[in-house]
Amino acid sequence: MLSHTPSRHGPRRSTDERRTAGVASATRRALAVAVCAAVAVSGVLGAGAATAAPSGVSDDGLVARYTFDETSGDVARNTADGSDTAGDPLDATVRNYTASQRAEAGTLQFTGGAKTSTGNWVELSDDLLRTATSATVSIDVKADAAMLTSNHFLWNIGNDATQQYWFANVRAPRSGITTGSAAGEKNATAYPVKANRWHSLTAVIDADADTLTFYTVGQLSGVVTTTLTPADISQTLDTIGRAPWPDALFAGTVGAFHVYDRALSSGEVVSLSESDATTHQAALRAVADTTAAAVDLGDTSAVTGDLDLGLFGIREISWSSSNPAVVSADGAVTRPAVGEPAATVTLSAMAEARGVGATAPRTFTVVVPALTAADIAADRDALGVPAVVRGNVTLPTRGERGASVAWTSSAPAVISDRAVGAADPGS
Repeated sequence: MLSHTPSRHGPRRSTDERRTAGVASATRRALAVAVCAAVAVSGVLGAGAATAAPSGVSDDGLVARYTFDETSGDVARNTADGSDTAGDPLDATVRNYTASQRAEAGTLQFTGGAKTSTGNWVELSDDLLRTATSATVSIDVKADAAMLTSNHFLWNIGNDATQQYWFANVRAPRSGITTGSAAGEKNATAYPVKANRWHSLTAVIDADADTLTFYTVGQLSGVVTTTLTPADISQTLDTIGRAPWPDALFAGTVGAFHVYDRALSSGEVVSLSESDATTHQAALRAVADTTAAAVDLGDTSAVTGDLDLGLFGIREISWSSSNPAVVSADGAVTRPAVGEPAATVTLSAMAEARGVGATAPRTFTVVVPALTAADIAADRDALGVPAVVRGNVTLPTRGERGASVAWTSSAPAVISDRAVGAADPGS
């Protein structure tokens, strides 16, 4: 079994060999369109299964893609050119490999353990982003619970020293880059992740904007300003699951790993997350079902004020209403007029996890009573404006009980009673 020690990794390619390899890989990617066209016309699949690009994400700038579809062996194929044919110069090696690590199809299990143990990790090619000033690294990952409280690197663009690196982790999730060890790290933080659940974590360095941005399941979760780029880092040991520090090896499962030498847009990050999610549909549908089951609107038998549906997450829950004029999809409530019957509205909540929908929507019956004369009087009596003002005054357009409020001003040139340009009434 191979050791984790760099001196036992086997022969390493020289800088010139890597440069030649990179050109060859780029050439193959450029030819991929022609190859795919030939297959489409002839209907014959050549050697090496085709690997489709994620919908909504251009392969422009794609350096490496590892989807761990191999059924045996310690090689992880680079499928950036659309093929898993052996011999790509950017193929990766699983160190301390055992067959059980491929027990779940289309994934690689990482066993964790001390850095000096026989736990596995992946050695990527040197200088993977040697000349990149902008870059994106995205990982589809399910972390063991221990990782949420242990120091580790999910991946590292760098070397086996602790001065220069770009990394991500899931403990108080963040992505950081430095050329001055820990004290020099520029970190973009992310939303917490849950153990044993599939997440996509994407780090984007944009040299034009001087930013490092971190995304959790496609949602922008943290941004930090930095002028550091991958090109500033010596890349003699790029890895998945192993840190240059004496941290634990990563424990969990990885479904895909993507490396681009450009900054993906926010929309592309969402598409990449949802594309990787398609291989975990059963697991993610169970997550969406759990999310839907947890939605609780409380007592909806006599709703007189707006419902804060945004509490349930912008991307996790989408709402629809049977009568948006009374209860809108964003929770705004408009009560029927005095003397009208109460309105009954059905709100439907559809949960999703990375684009995978729940088995069925949750529905809620919401009863909105009509306004009464007492409601209108209470809202009128609750209104007030300061006796002396030296700036704009906020003039509400609806009372606490839902009555509409209209304002008139005796001196509109001083205090307006309606919106003026971009200014609200009261300006």
